[in-house]
Amino acid sequence: MSKIYNKFEKSGKLQAGNNKKYLKLGIIILTGLIGIQATFFLPGCSGTKNGGYSAGPVNYKNRIIQMTDVDSYVENGKIRISISDIVNNNIVYTEYSNGNYVIPLMAYVAPGGRLVAAISICEPCNSRKFFIDDRALVCSTCYTRWELDGMKPISGGCQNYPPDEQKYEIEESFLVLDELIISSWTPRSF
Repeated sequence: MSKIYNKFEKSGKLQAGNNKKYLKLGIIILTGLIGIQATFFLPGCSGTKNGGYSAGPVNYKNRIIQMTDVDSYVENGKIRISISDIVNNNIVYTEYSNGNYVIPLMAYVAPGGRLVAAISICEPCNSRKFFIDDRALVCSTCYTRWELDGMKPISGGCQNYPPDEQKYEIEESFLVLDELIISSWTPRSF
């Protein structure tokens, strides 16, 4: 082992200048990795894409939570819903309007903590309101039930038409939906 070390030492590969260069490079890479982690996992950080924001786990066992109506607003082609409204109420309802028509929207905190955004319609019965019952999302009209995590059907007549989940980003303290995608949404055929 000492022969290998001596070989590199003699060739100048272990000179102090090179070690400092590698140390600086390591610090830069580590700082970048920490920044990436902070962007994606700390509450309120911007840049989280495609529904990856976690508000922390929630226990809905033996609880029934009705939707709370909240305001949203459109700015620069983005529909913004306050994360604190979602987290404080567990499930919220808002509407997007372009002046010609209204598209109902919902957002909720899944039991694992992931924020979910969706079109708030049970298409066959045309209900716009839902509530959380234990670990299920329930239509307020037909009482069809879906799992909160993944919207897999549990029971009811409209099982094949859960609220249509939408991709979102997190910017500052807002869940942000693309206005063009939401305004282009059409009901699924049934």
